[in-house]
Amino acid sequence: MSDSRHPGRARAARLLAVSLTLALAPCAAVHAADACEASFQAGGDEATGLVFDTRIKIPQLRVSDALMKMRDIATADGFEVGKDVIGNGKGMLMLVQRPGKKTRPFGIEVNANDQGTVSMTAHMPPGMQATSENIRPAMCGMLARLQSSGGETGGGTSLGSLATRSDTSAPAAAGGTMPAPVTPEESSRICTANVEGLTGEVDDTRPVFATWTLGPGGDDARAALERVKKGAGGMSDLRVGNDSYAGKIGRLDVDVVLTSSYVDSSSSSKDGETPPFPVHIEYDAGMAAISLTAQPRAGRKMNAGRIGYLMCTLAAMANQAAKPEKPRGYLSRALIPSFNRDRREAEGKTSLQSQSHEALYKRAIYAGKAFVITPAVDLKDKYGSMTQSQKREKALIDYWVDATAVTMWQDRAHPDNQLTTGYGANEFAEGFRGWTAAIPWHDSLYTVYFVDPGTYDLKKASLELRRASLPTTTESHATTSPKIGTVTLAATLDTEYYRTQEWKSADYRTTMVDQPYCVTQPNGSGCAYVAHEQVANTEMVSPAHYEDVSHKRAAGGLAVSATLTRPFASFTVTPGDVALIDGFWADADSAAIDTNACKKDDSDTITCAITRFSLWRVPAMANAAAMGRQATADVAPVKSGIFADAHPVPVQVTAKPTDANPSAIEAPGAKRYVIDAK
Repeated sequence: MSDSRHPGRARAARLLAVSLTLALAPCAAVHAADACEASFQAGGDEATGLVFDTRIKIPQLRVSDALMKMRDIATADGFEVGKDVIGNGKGMLMLVQRPGKKTRPFGIEVNANDQGTVSMTAHMPPGMQATSENIRPAMCGMLARLQSSGGETGGGTSLGSLATRSDTSAPAAAGGTMPAPVTPEESSRICTANVEGLTGEVDDTRPVFATWTLGPGGDDARAALERVKKGAGGMSDLRVGNDSYAGKIGRLDVDVVLTSSYVDSSSSSKDGETPPFPVHIEYDAGMAAISLTAQPRAGRKMNAGRIGYLMCTLAAMANQAAKPEKPRGYLSRALIPSFNRDRREAEGKTSLQSQSHEALYKRAIYAGKAFVITPAVDLKDKYGSMTQSQKREKALIDYWVDATAVTMWQDRAHPDNQLTTGYGANEFAEGFRGWTAAIPWHDSLYTVYFVDPGTYDLKKASLELRRASLPTTTESHATTSPKIGTVTLAATLDTEYYRTQEWKSADYRTTMVDQPYCVTQPNGSGCAYVAHEQVANTEMVSPAHYEDVSHKRAAGGLAVSATLTRPFASFTVTPGDVALIDGFWADADSAAIDTNACKKDDSDTITCAITRFSLWRVPAMANAAAMGRQATADVAPVKSGIFADAHPVPVQVTAKPTDANPSAIEAPGAKRYVIDAK
């Protein structure tokens, strides 16, 4: 995720104020500036990030007018201006101070209400120095112009020029040119190198194929995905699905409707038919990067080479890149180089993967992303001592819950922007919403995400239960206004593994052995010659016994998805931030439902009101970031820089702590928090 560092430090704007021109402003503006300076407050510290806040009150100034004027002021002063959000007599506008030669970007939040109060809050990244004496007149100069013409640029001082980074040895964020440029040929090579096929350690019935690559930049998401629509629309085996756009990010589904050419040649027709499956595409114009994920459903084994080639063909359409070469795995399942391949090819792929990942982080920094580091369940640590058979037969329910449990945070201003956290929420399953790096530390896996700056609310969680079925409910008392939220339960058909003892008869092995014999002379003295014949020799290889045999069969399960009416927890990140936040884990006991307040959506799905909802809260350990920095220092300097800049960011939790036994979660400091309907 070049400040040369990880996802989160790049993007900010130029707080240009007009303190030098206030003497020439109208009298009302001068009074507004005086009131603003009187309300000015400074908080935080250099280690965690300085915060400056001030406000003025302009009677009869409507929210929409205030934000419109501030947008004009900020645009004239060189800020990057986000979308405004207005509702219920309040409004918010996000400004970003662009990076300078010696300064990183940072965010300024403008809030207005229908009482005429307008406030500005500047969030400096950790390590950036600034003084109240310099920042106060700059911010108040902008607010004062709301009462004057509002659009004049003045002769203001750049707020960015008044704040400097103490760590001047670290590279600053990129300027106006997209970092890590790639040629059309390189774009396709990166895509092919990054193709992965994942099946899971326990169950191979839900394969996931994914890849991502970089483009040249200069396009918005809609233009890039329109090219994909046009290209995919001309392919007989594809059907273009729905698209959506939020800020600089666009998402598109392309369905593979004719699947026969993507089935592995070694797959038997007895494995069942393979229904159409989607390819999820996400294009982030801020990074000029595209991710693709294909998720075939249960059926015959899929050909990873062909699916990878399809995804990279779609990526090439978006990036106007060269058509990808058919990989060596195009005719077989294997895409990852195996031992019988040319070693240089395997090493070249690994090197390209590493280089492109570092480039992606540089672009995330350039795009002004914020980085989030949070602990998740570490399946390899928790179940590492078990064999695959033990995981399948003895710990399948718990293992599957831990593998599928995710929590979803929504950007308050742009709900389509989400942060999905959990062991299985990696970039292969979730695209750019998933974690892009992970460090194991103290029974947890510290995962790294990059997100757009904003305030994120934890409002959703989901997981899957094996060996479960839909509860019996009555629809007559279904509620339309649940107090806590709702849970949707969808029946699934899974694979269950079990062992039996079967009687095995004794095993014998028969071999032919050479047996010589003597042929005597007629007078009976001595051997005339020695003859040979083949004689069958039978011996027992193993005695009759009972043997453990593993079987699998279809079994019912449930996909559980909870949606809350109010946030369980919230946190805020600013442009360039590297936030270390507590982890929140769902388990099989997270949601209690009222079976008398359910509605049947269809024969296999019901939605019920939640009566109690809880999550495990796992404190983030600060030394995990130091461990991440050390682990990546020699192999991934950009990632290492991200870990180096990590700092704790508080999470506001509306749920209440309980006395639940934390031993079940096996994470240091874990505590269960709950929202109760009472």
